Amino acid sequence: MTILGQETVAELKDLVSAKDYTIAQLRIAREGFNGFNAADAKDWDDDFTSLTRRYNAARLLAMTAFGKASITPIPDDKIPAPLEWDAVIKSIRQDKDHQTKGDLQDLSDRLTAAGGKPDYSKTPQPRKGTDADLEVFKDADKLIKKGEETAKDSTPWIIGAAIVVLGLLGLTSRRY
Repeated sequence: MTILGQETVAELKDLVSAKDYTIAQLRIAREGFNGFNAADAKDWDDDFTSLTRRYNAARLLAMTAFGKASITPIPDDKIPAPLEWDAVIKSIRQDKDHQTKGDLQDLSDRLTAAGGKPDYSKTPQPRKGTDADLEVFKDADKLIKKGEETAKDSTPWIIGAAIVVLGLLGLTSRRY
């Protein structure tokens, strides 16, 4: 998920894509739902407006990172973007340790509890190959497995060479 402990521009793009979709689906579900009483409807709508304002500000910060990344020859999965990542996460979940009123999940839960049906079934998923650290681990694993296979194939030769060397050492030590 990261490069050297920091989220990357590639991962940020995946996050923004997923949250754009989720927020749009939540808005669509709310627009088609009339099951709230007037007070609950106003409360939910006010919280949703606050969420979208927070998210749009964080999204703008992310778009700036995307623009800067587009003018560099470095791949997106190698460019850290932790501040922008944190801004997007904080915009949809204000307290990292607890869900609070007005968070994306809170709004979804409240709408669902009232009978609304947001459809998140087509939420975009992270793209393969956008996690630099994971790719390094996968490459290291392949290298280790290849080394293990090579070691298995060469074990008889290594043992034979060791016997020859030890034999030569034994012969040479007797001469002195």
